[in-house]
Parts: sequence; structure tokens; C-alpha cells
Amino acid sequence: MAIFNQTSPVHLAIGIFDGVHLGHREILGQASRASKEDGGLVAVLTFWPHPSHILRPDHPVPMLYSRDLRTRFLADAGADEVMYQEFTKDFASMEAEKFPEFLKNAFPSLKTVSVGSGFRFGQDRRGDAALLVELGRGLGLDVRPVSRVDQGGEPLSSTRIREAVASGDIIAANSMLGRPYRAVGQIMSGDSIGREIGFPTFNLDWCPELQPRFGVYAVKALFPSFGSHSYAAVANYGCRPTVTGGQADPVLEVHLLETPPENPGNCIEVAFHHHIRPEQKFESIEDLAKRIEMDVGIAKKLLAEI
Repeated sequence: MAIFNQTSPVHLAIGIFDGVHLGHREILGQASRASKEDGGLVAVLTFWPHPSHILRPDHPVPMLYSRDLRTRFLADAGADEVMYQEFTKDFASMEAEKFPEFLKNAFPSLKTVSVGSGFRFGQDRRGDAALLVELGRGLGLDVRPVSRVDQGGEPLSSTRIREAVASGDIIAANSMLGRPYRAVGQIMSGDSIGREIGFPTFNLDWCPELQPRFGVYAVKALFPSFGSHSYAAVANYGCRPTVTGGQADPVLEVHLLETPPENPGNCIEVAFHHHIRPEQKFESIEDLAKRIEMDVGIAKKLLAEI
């Protein structure tokens, strides 16, 4: 990671921040409030890949979002700069006592450090927030742990959101994220079966590490190159068993419930709002078309309430 050469005071938020959920935004919010006291900058130190890819490669944590989308959401949450530290075995072996010095070297004008109360660092995760406060004090750093955010009587976490997305509980996932769960990808050509049965789709080149539950969703679609309007839509994510027999890579297909833009561009962003039903195999294409018609009606009602 390059040295952050800024003369302005730096107020740093540290974490993995997968999802940039409501708990993460409390940490960013504290750094932002500190920056307003002296006109400094809000910087984020995050890590790529997820430490589990290095520490337990047989069971890595699947990420909610791509690196690009994480960066975008961190900026939306108030970060002026986002710095990625490559997580390697060498970095993981750093003694906890040396971590504050690493921070001072990487951010020479560092003033405050905001971390979650459960933050761990250093070899074998020996360092915790209390130790960082103590060590930081000796280097003139004001370390400010942020209390956990609870939702539904339990700590809000990326793990809980991953479980919700994987099970199709999009409402719970969105509540913890503080925004709709999203997919962003390039538009790719399909086999035109949807068009042939009266439900043309935009197909996304989207391969998330964490796959949402296969099924049909009420969504809104945005075409960034066309404008800011979000189009009501119904989407299917899965292997399309009626068409492929289930022997295909998952694909996200989006059928707009409004007149599509004339020049949609190459990219589409999909916001998930409701899970309508699991993916299923039908006896015929005609049966599939009838069910899609029902899905469209359900999606219209659900999206009308948003």
C-alpha cells in the first residue's frame, strides 16, 4: 500500500466493510464528525482479499460485493479516500504492537482512528480495540472504538447479511444494509427465449462470490449511462432449469415492467426488493410463461408500495 501523502489531518476508519452496512456507517460517521472539527480528510483503510482467503483458503468467506462496489459505497458513506492493504501472510504475521506504527507510517498526518468495538489485528488476532487505544496513545493517536449496532436483538454483521441474502430474505438483508442489495454487471446477449414467450430480458454478466438464493425477485433496474430513473422489473437468478435442465451457470435475467430506454448502454444495476418465489422447473415453456405472468403481477404490487 502506498503512503497516504496528505498535509491535511487524516481521520481514519479501519475495517473490511463488506456490504458497508449500517454498523459500518457508524464507524465512517464517527470519522466524518472528527474531520469536521479540524477540516481534515476521512480516509478508509480496508483489506483485499478477505483475510479468510489467506488464513483459511479451504473455507474463504464469500463477499457480498465486488471491490469496486465496496469502494463506491464507502465514498457514499463519507470517505474522501479509500486505501486497500493487500492481505498477505506477511501482513497477517505482523506483531500487534507494530500495527499503530504501521498506521503512522502509512498515514503521516493521522489524527484519529475509528474502529468497531470488535476489531482485531496483529498476528493470531492478538490485538483488540482496547490495545489499539493504549498503543495509539503512545504515538499521539486518538483511537475511538465504536459500539456495535444491534438489530433484532442481535449484533448487526456482514455474516448475518450474507445468511439473509443466501436464504432469499432480501427484506432482512436490506434492513441491515440500509439500502437494497445490489447487482451490477455488463449487459450480455442471451438465447432470446424470454422474448419469444413475451417477456424479453436484459441478462447480466454477474458472478458474485456470495450467490443469492435462486429464484424470482421484485427489483428495480438502473441504466447508469441513460439516467437516474429506476425501472420496475421482475428478475430471475438461477440456472433456468426449464430451459437448460439446470446444467448451466447461474444468470441474472431482468424483465422490465416499464418501457425500456432506447439506448440503455452496456451496464445495468439491479436493486433487489422482494423475493417472490424459489426457482423451479416447469413441465413446458408454456407453463413457465404462465407463471412469469403471475410473477409480473406480484412484482407490480410489491414495487408499488415502495
